[in-house]
Amino acid sequence: MRGIQARSYDGDDAPSDQEIYSTALCLLCSKKRCMEGYTHLMEINIGRARQPYISRSPLPPGPSDILSQQIRPEYDQVWFRALNTETQNGLLLVALALHAYRLENGHYPTSLAELVPLYLQKLPDDPFALRGSFGYRNEGRKFVLYSIGPDGKDDSGKPIDNPKYTDSHYRLQVQSESQGDIVAGFNFRLFRCFRKPPLWRTRVPILIMRRSRNAGSVAI
Repeated sequence: MRGIQARSYDGDDAPSDQEIYSTALCLLCSKKRCMEGYTHLMEINIGRARQPYISRSPLPPGPSDILSQQIRPEYDQVWFRALNTETQNGLLLVALALHAYRLENGHYPTSLAELVPLYLQKLPDDPFALRGSFGYRNEGRKFVLYSIGPDGKDDSGKPIDNPKYTDSHYRLQVQSESQGDIVAGFNFRLFRCFRKPPLWRTRVPILIMRRSRNAGSVAI
């Protein structure tokens, strides 16, 4: 047939049986049917994403076309990863504000409410909670700051720690099925992935300290 070129595969480059099967099914599905199924599946997941993560409804079967069936299992993971990223950004923001507060006042605040409005315009919500901001506990020279995590339970700052892994990177990694809280300084996925000290433990406090000194504030 004109326009079709034969291709030979060698070793690992060869497609798997599943890939061949999926490609064949896609060729048998009309573009209109695939797009209608995809649009319907998107509408379902947009509606689910408006719900709190902890009270999310089970993912319905969805359209039967091959495209929808292939991408359907990925939606919950995409939703979880987006919330996890939002959570880590929020924890980092609050942690920076806590360190700035200590540099100027010599101690950490009793509650997160003391950070508003001087250090934060408002407290970020905990994306995994039904309502409210992150959990916080002042422990003198240190603090515990945490999100309740994907299980939706407040464990009073007990970090996610999966004992089935021996490597601490994997033990403390946040997964959609993780039990425990996402604790600042323990479960920061990005920081642990690169194995470098968190930015708020190194350069940022130094910069804040310099600005505080220039402004005549007390820096500890």
